[in-house]
Amino acid sequence: MKSCQKVIDPIPPFNFDGTVYVPHYFPTPDFSWEPGKAWQTLNLNGKLFGIKMENTGGIDQPKIELTAYSRSKISANQMDNIVKELDWRYGFSEDLSEFLRDFSQDKFLRPVFKRWRGMRVNCANSLFELMIISIVLQNATIRRTVQMMNNLFNAYGSKLRFDGRELFAYWNPSDLNEVSEEELRSLKVGYRAKMIKLVSVAFASGKIDEQKLREADPEEVKKELMKIY
Repeated sequence: MKSCQKVIDPIPPFNFDGTVYVPHYFPTPDFSWEPGKAWQTLNLNGKLFGIKMENTGGIDQPKIELTAYSRSKISANQMDNIVKELDWRYGFSEDLSEFLRDFSQDKFLRPVFKRWRGMRVNCANSLFELMIISIVLQNATIRRTVQMMNNLFNAYGSKLRFDGRELFAYWNPSDLNEVSEEELRSLKVGYRAKMIKLVSVAFASGKIDEQKLREADPEEVKKELMKIY
C-alpha cells in the first residue's frame, strides 16, 4: 500500500477520542480504535482508502497526523478531498466558541464540559453507509445486526490491509445493481433485502446525491430522503 501524510490542525478545543470514537455503536469491521489512534476505511467516489488518524496534540492545541493508504499513488488533489471529507464527518473546522461561552457555566452541562470539552458530533460514515446500517438495525439485537453486517461485508465489501490492520471497506451502491433480492436474503438479512436493494438503486441511479443534500436545508433533505422506499 502506498501512503500519504498530512497534519490537520482542528479549531480548538478539540477532543480527539471523544469525537472519533463512540463506544455505544455496534462494532463493524471497517473501524478500529485505541486511545489516541483511529483506523478506518473510506470509500470516496468509488476509490478505497485506508485511513489512520493519530492524536499528537491536546484539547487546547489539537493536532492530528493523518495517513492515507491506497493501492495506487495518492495525488495531492485526492489527499485534499480526503481531508475535506473527514472534516465533514468529524468537524475539525467547527468553531465551538459561541456554544462554550453560552453554556459552559450551565449547572446541568458543567460536568459534561469538564469531561468532554471539545467533543464534536461525528458522522463517521457516508449517507449510503448510514442507511445500510439503519436498515440492519431494524428490529434486531446487536448480535443479529453484527451478523448481518459481517455477511454483507464478506459478500460485497473489500478487505484493506494497512498499518498492521485489516479492515473492510464498504461497497459501491452500483455493486448491487445485478444482485437479486433473493441473493441478499441468502445473507440472512430477511425482509431487509428489499430495502437494501431499493436504497442501493436510489444512490446508484443518482436519485439521491449526498453532496447536494449536504448543502440543502433540513426540510429539503427530509423531502428528498422520503422519496426512497
